[in-house]
Amino acid sequence: MIDLKKVQTIVSIIMPVNAVNSYLFEAMKSVDSQIYPYIELIIISEKSIIKQIQYRISKTEVKYIDSGKMTDAGSRRNLGIRQASGKYIIFLDSDDYFYSVDSVSKLVDKIEQYEQENILGASCLIKDEDKQIFIYRDDLINKQVNQITSIQEYQNDSAFYRFIYKRDFLISKNCFFTNLQRFQDSLFMVEMMVKSGKFHLVPDIVYVYRKNHKTVQWDINKYRDHLTGVFKVMEISNSMSLNLLLKKMLKNIYITVQRRTPKNSEINDIKKQRELRKINFHFANLLWKEKDLIKKYPISYIRSLFCILKNGVCS
Repeated sequence: MIDLKKVQTIVSIIMPVNAVNSYLFEAMKSVDSQIYPYIELIIISEKSIIKQIQYRISKTEVKYIDSGKMTDAGSRRNLGIRQASGKYIIFLDSDDYFYSVDSVSKLVDKIEQYEQENILGASCLIKDEDKQIFIYRDDLINKQVNQITSIQEYQNDSAFYRFIYKRDFLISKNCFFTNLQRFQDSLFMVEMMVKSGKFHLVPDIVYVYRKNHKTVQWDINKYRDHLTGVFKVMEISNSMSLNLLLKKMLKNIYITVQRRTPKNSEINDIKKQRELRKINFHFANLLWKEKDLIKKYPISYIRSLFCILKNGVCS
């Protein structure tokens, strides 16, 4: 195994782990099979899980970090960022995997080529486990591939895991995840692009993201955290006149309120349930009106929604 202490271009792959399953072992295997030689895999999890997965990797150096009382993925990733040895950082979820054995080397080669950039994004495939098909997300790469772009030109909040980041940039600009249970990754991506200013996108596929392989149990805390994250992205969009991103967030809130509203047992006040439906009606009306979208920014409705979820009184 290579002594990473003598290497300048280490890549730290940060992976929070919540459960031991076949997806996790596939993710670990995809790291161990990378042809890029200077990798440290950082796994952040509970002690009991760490004991079960040690010695599953033969080639790659692994750093195991006890997550303690941290349960959310964002806080665990932050711990990984702070303890990483690498010049570069890549994030890998424990139920996803790298697309090919040269995924990491492609990202490193590109960001070294564009050395003035702090972050660089590629593309990914989505694996639908229900339909057993792969979907190429061509919307993740804009028309200006292999050119400098910015959040004004690239108004996208999804798939932060297909990027490579300079660790010094993340630390110096305080680019960390919030401790929200939901939507912390999209908020991180938007804030990171804003702080970076300019960045590159390349068309190479480097990552495979799974969907429809697990069921998310939406409780009132996850619901509130999701809307909190969306609301923060909307505030950024509003302040920077990012109309396309703002419209995406409006649609996200509309779908969230429509499909993921907590069960009646969690919001058992009939008045509050009616208020939720009223808010959603306003979103439905606003969503498709592109003219003067910023002026129709429904911040009052979101605040009303938070008041309901917090069981408080709106001021």
